[in-house]
Amino acid sequence: MTPILGFCSCAAVLVAAALVIALALRPALTHVLVDVCGSEARARFWAQYSVVMVPLATFLGLLFAGPLSVAEATSFALPETTAMLRAGLCGMLIALSLEALVLMRGIAAFERRSETSWRLAQPPRMPAQESPRG
Repeated sequence: MTPILGFCSCAAVLVAAALVIALALRPALTHVLVDVCGSEARARFWAQYSVVMVPLATFLGLLFAGPLSVAEATSFALPETTAMLRAGLCGMLIALSLEALVLMRGIAAFERRSETSWRLAQPPRMPAQESPRG
């Protein structure tokens, strides 16, 4: 297998896998983002952003494991393929982990805002007054 063909086949497999994963997560992610972002338009934007960024992060990870010199690029074998697949999957894992971290922080902030607004909507309680005894 030529180096270019090997690189392109690894890239195609990894980016396709990342795109499938991102598209599979998109409906559930959109529902969560509607609550966190406050509007459906913002939620759609961030869901689309994640669909684009997860495959790009995977491809970026893949680029870190490509052949670094002309001498390395003359042959393409299993160790290079394994390194490229590992680096691409690490890029995908990092992208999904960072997305989850940001969502967790956003959900926590959303819940704090909801709890505060719920408390503000409740009528104030009057302290219990003791009745005077004769």
